[in-house]
Amino acid sequence: MEKPTQILIVDDQVNTCKSLQAILKKSGYPSDYTLSGEEALKKVQEKHYDIVISDIRMPGMDGMQLLEELKKTQPSLVMPPSKALWKPSRRGLMITCPSPSPPTKSG
Repeated sequence: MEKPTQILIVDDQVNTCKSLQAILKKSGYPSDYTLSGEEALKKVQEKHYDIVISDIRMPGMDGMQLLEELKKTQPSLVMPPSKALWKPSRRGLMITCPSPSPPTKSG
């Protein structure tokens, strides 16, 4: 049996964390949340996470600083630039991943 994807949510707004956690739970994804980048770094040392979803604007360590630290300490959490388009926006960091190629029909 495959282990469920472990997701960590990082946002300084507890309501945002709880809302996203509820959406993920409804979709079958277990998740934890933290309210700061510093707390997130501690969490990823204590438990394996496959995905970290982070706010960009937070007091203390912001989302971009968290990303840089995660690149150093947990490189498996950071998608290589060749597989994703990282585009900063006014609302945060948008990550666009390419869709898998559709299966081809063999003739």
